[in-house]
Amino acid sequence: MNWKKTVALGLSLLFLCFSATACQKEKENSADTDTEEVETEGPISPEQQTDYTDDAEKLAYIQAFGETFTGMAETDAEHFTFTETDGKLTVTGYTGTASEVRVPAVIGGNPVVAVGDGAFAQNGVLTKLYLPDSIIAVGEGILTDADALRALRTPILGSADAQFLGYLFGATKYEDNPVNVPASLAYLELGGSMKSLPDCALFDCNDLICVTLSDSITTLGNYSMFQCSSLLALNVGGLTSVGEYALGSCTSLTRLEFGTGLTSIGLGALEGCMNLRTLVLPFVGASQTENTYLGYIFGAVVPDFSAGFYPTYLVEVKLLSPCTSLGDYAFYECDSLLRVELPTGMTSIGVRAFSYCTRLESVKFSDSVTTISENAFFGCRKLQSVTFGANSALSSIGINAFYGCKALTSIALPQSLTALPASCFADCASLATVDLGGVTSVGKNAFHNCLALTSLSVSPNVTFADGNEYAESLLQE
Repeated sequence: MNWKKTVALGLSLLFLCFSATACQKEKENSADTDTEEVETEGPISPEQQTDYTDDAEKLAYIQAFGETFTGMAETDAEHFTFTETDGKLTVTGYTGTASEVRVPAVIGGNPVVAVGDGAFAQNGVLTKLYLPDSIIAVGEGILTDADALRALRTPILGSADAQFLGYLFGATKYEDNPVNVPASLAYLELGGSMKSLPDCALFDCNDLICVTLSDSITTLGNYSMFQCSSLLALNVGGLTSVGEYALGSCTSLTRLEFGTGLTSIGLGALEGCMNLRTLVLPFVGASQTENTYLGYIFGAVVPDFSAGFYPTYLVEVKLLSPCTSLGDYAFYECDSLLRVELPTGMTSIGVRAFSYCTRLESVKFSDSVTTISENAFFGCRKLQSVTFGANSALSSIGINAFYGCKALTSIALPQSLTALPASCFADCASLATVDLGGVTSVGKNAFHNCLALTSLSVSPNVTFADGNEYAESLLQE
C-alpha cells in the first residue's frame, strides 16, 4: 500500500509546514482580550446519535448473523470426494445438492486437513459453507464462481504467500477482492488458531456486513479491513494491536468497543469511519505508552488538524481503566462529542484536552484526578455540568480551564483545591451558583464577565485578585 503511505507522508510534511504559522487561538491567554466566537452547528438528532446497540431491529439483524452456524450438522461424508495422504484427507469436491454444507473434521477416523483446488467452484446453489478448524491448507479458488454464497466460516484465508479472502474465490492479488468475492457474501467467521488478520486480508470486501474474529486473533494487520464499507459489526474486544488504516473507510460502522488488552493502534486505523457514534478505548492516541490525541487514529498527523478527521457523529467516547491521563490536545476540536466517560484512576487532564468540544454537555471527574491543565475545556460552549467526587484529590487547575463555557450554570469545587487561577471561569455567562470549596486564593479575572452570578460560597479567609469585582460584591450583600 505504498500509495497510501506516500499520501500520509505528504500530508504530514504539509501539516508540519503550516503548523508553524497556523492560528493557535492564543486569545485564551488573557481574559481581557476579546474571545474568538466559535460557530456551533445545530444539535445532533437522536437518529444521528444511534449506534446499532440502540436500534433493536439492527441489533437483532446482527445477532442473527452470529448464530448462522449454530447447531449446523456435519454433511454426510458420502457427498464429498477426497484423497488420502499418510492418513490425512483432502476434500477435492462436493457432489451433493444441499445449499448448506459443513465439512466434517474427521471422515472414517482420518482428519480432514485440506481443501483442494476448486473443490466447491461453480457451485451456484451453495449459500452457507463451514470449514472445520482441522483444515490447515486450501487450494486455489476453492469457491470460484460460488456466486450464491452468503455465509462462510473458515480457519484459513489462503496460501502462505496469498493471505487474502479473494484467494478462496480465484483472485491472484488482494486488490481483486471486490471483483472475485461474491456480492452475496454478507457474513464471515474466522476460526482456527489464526493469530492475526494479515495485511489487506479483507481489503475492499465492501459487501461484508458482519465479521466474527476467533478468540485467537489479537492483531489486525495494516489495511486488513480497509474499505469494508458495508460492515455493521465486528468484535474487537480481544484485540491487542490494530495496524495502520486497518478499518479505514468502514463507513457503516456505528460502534466499536476495544478491550483493556489493546496496547497499540496505528495511524488512521479508523480514518473515514464517518458514521461512528460510540467508541470505547483503553487509551487516546497510538498506544498505552503514547497516550496522546484521538485524531491520530482517524488519520490526523498532528493534533491541531484533528477537526477535519473526526467522524461526523462521534457523540460518545468511553475510556477504560488503563487510561490514567489525557495528553495535551486529546480531544481538541472534537465538536461532535456530547458525552465522555473518564475512568476511575485517571489523574490528569492535559492542556487543551477538550478545547473547542463545542457540543460537550457534561463531564464527571473521578476522585483520582489531581490536575486539570490550562485551557482544558476552553470554548466548550454547551458544557452544562461539571462534577467532582466527594473525595476529590484535585489540587491544580490551569488558567482558562473553563473559559467560555457559556452553558455552565453551577460549579462546586472540592475542598482539596486551594487556588483558582486566572480566567478559570471567565466568560461563563450563565454561571449562577459557585461553591469555591477549599479555595482561598482566586486569581485575576477568574470570574470575569460572569454577570449571572447570584450565589457564591467561600471559605472565611478567601482573597480575590483584580477582575473579580462583581463576584466580590455578592459577599458584601
